[in-house]
Amino acid sequence: MQGNMPVKADDKPFQIDGWQFYVGVWGDEFYTTAKLVVEATKGGGQYGDPKVAGPTWRELASKQTDTDVGNKLTDAQRAEFLEQFRTQANTALAAWVKANGSGTGTGTLPEIPKDFWGWLRWHFLYRVTFNSATNQLVI
Repeated sequence: MQGNMPVKADDKPFQIDGWQFYVGVWGDEFYTTAKLVVEATKGGGQYGDPKVAGPTWRELASKQTDTDVGNKLTDAQRAEFLEQFRTQANTALAAWVKANGSGTGTGTLPEIPKDFWGWLRWHFLYRVTFNSATNQLVI
């Protein structure tokens, strides 16, 4: 990322109902930031000079640490940082889907059922994804 603008070679794209999203990392000598961004308008995300193309992208979630602190994190602490970002990003995505009428067709996620079968079905429908790069399910 360069600010809020994704860098195609470094950041991971995905789409929801034709809207382009990217998840990636931005950093300098002071801070390292994990980010989730979406196009400001559907089909309007541009690439190139951040001063020109940056406003065509909007931040949905970010988690930041001081670069020196990040370099000293243990593997477990790094995994925790990434998990905290994933949780924050998934919450932001759910809110975005609800606000923009995307994903389920109704603009809202159905209520999570109380019975185990319904609860499990809900998670499979709305939370489980397939990562084709690793050939694994992601929850």
